[in-house]
Amino acid sequence: SRSMQVGGLAMHWGGVTPRWSPEDFRTRSLFGVGTDWPISYDDLDPYYQEAEKLLGVSGEQGPPSMDPRGAPFPMESIPLTHNLVQLKEWASSAGITMWSQPSAKNSRPYDGRSACCRNDTCTPICPIGAKYSPDFTWNRLRASNRVPLYPRTLVRRLVMEDGSSRIVSAEGVQRAMGARKGTGTPGGSRARGVVVGGGAV
Repeated sequence: SRSMQVGGLAMHWGGVTPRWSPEDFRTRSLFGVGTDWPISYDDLDPYYQEAEKLLGVSGEQGPPSMDPRGAPFPMESIPLTHNLVQLKEWASSAGITMWSQPSAKNSRPYDGRSACCRNDTCTPICPIGAKYSPDFTWNRLRASNRVPLYPRTLVRRLVMEDGSSRIVSAEGVQRAMGARKGTGTPGGSRARGVVVGGGAV
């Protein structure tokens, strides 16, 4: 689905937060396909931890050889459903390792959000706010007047500093509510730092 809204598609995401595994960064070296990343899993581990704290991730530590982590999850995992308990028992009896998938859903009250009460309506929206969505962050930033928000603004071009690969501004168009396609007010923003959210790119 496509979402043109503050927070984007993450406003109605499922909340699952798996990490890449160490071998995902070395597919060319290990398997002869794709391209090796210029960074490793260990390079990203502290940033994974930071994101998991900000989002409020509940999870279960898997076997360290398959699920390496520099620190525990912020919260213990959400209890498995009856069906998943059965599946885990069957998998274990067959010698297959299984552990619960981490998710940005509170297994206990965390960061001002309540604990998951198992409504099973995580997608499209959590009715009690136990699942993280970007509006929690935006609401706090806006309440503290730390960031201006320009809704209905589509960035069309990133401008680089002369003689550098550093981005110094973004140019786009702001559309009024109900405006026809192809119309809008041109505008731009300059900043010391620019973050580009590329989704699955």
